Amino acid sequence: SGMLTACTGDLFPTFISPTPTDGTVVNFLAGRSNNITFLASSLAANANISILTGNIVKKPVAVKIQGAVWSGQVGINPASQVLTWTPLFSDTGYYVLSLSLRDNIS
Repeated sequence: SGMLTACTGDLFPTFISPTPTDGTVVNFLAGRSNNITFLASSLAANANISILTGNIVKKPVAVKIQGAVWSGQVGINPASQVLTWTPLFSDTGYYVLSLSLRDNIS
């Protein structure tokens, strides 16, 4: 307890396509349902991957958005999650989304 470990080598879980790469700007259209798919895998055949979803916050003020829905994880290796959001015109702005991966072996 209290110990932090990190994955090293080629066996740690990673996001793969169609996941947007780090720093990618994705434009969502107001008044329409928009989706982003996040997919993760590991070269370790027995890895059970968890995609941990974080808050979606509007910048520069940290305000949590309303109405965004996560699909719930499908699969364990590969694993996927889909974010669906129908923003309102009043939601116009710049948002930051953070996700992380965890598995049972690293």
